Parts: sequence; structure tokens; C-alpha cells
Amino acid sequence: MSEEFDTFLKSCPEAGKAYIELFKSVIKSPALDARTKQLILIAVMTAQNYPQGVDAHVGQAVKAGAGRDEIVEAVLTTLPVAGINGVLECLPVVMRHFE
Repeated sequence: MSEEFDTFLKSCPEAGKAYIELFKSVIKSPALDARTKQLILIAVMTAQNYPQGVDAHVGQAVKAGAGRDEIVEAVLTTLPVAGINGVLECLPVVMRHFE
């Protein structure tokens, strides 16, 4: 968990609890497997230029069966739509998980 997210949970406990419950309900939805959901989350967080979120989800993606190349591709897939900034901020975070 990032320091920023921890601050959110401590500062706004009711909103934090509601957010976590919402997230859990989305993750439990059965149409997509956990690996695919984690890759989507990594891509969206890259597009939003949120490296702390990417860092939090790379381990979960690996645990769900995603490999290094799939995770890197999820990051790179954002490039034509969201631009280079998110890729430059988030790709190093991903690569640190595989050093």
C-alpha cells in the first residue's frame, strides 16, 4: 500500500472503507480472470501516471499468473492514447520488480 493511499484511509476512514468495498466488488466480478484485471489496472494506472498504484499491482499481477512481458506490454499499451509520461514514470517501477 502506498503512503498516499494509507493517508487517505487514515484521514477519511468512511470514504476509505466505501472505496475498498467498491474495489472488492469489482475484483469479485466473474467475467474476467484475476490476471486480466490486474493487467488492466496496471494499464489504467500507467495512463493516469500513478506509479505507486502500478507498484502495488505488479506483485498481484505476477501472483495471478502474469509474466514480465505481459506487464511491460500493459504499460506500453497506454502510450498511443495517454502519451509518454506515464510510461516513463511507471516502467521503471515495473522493471524493479523483475531485477
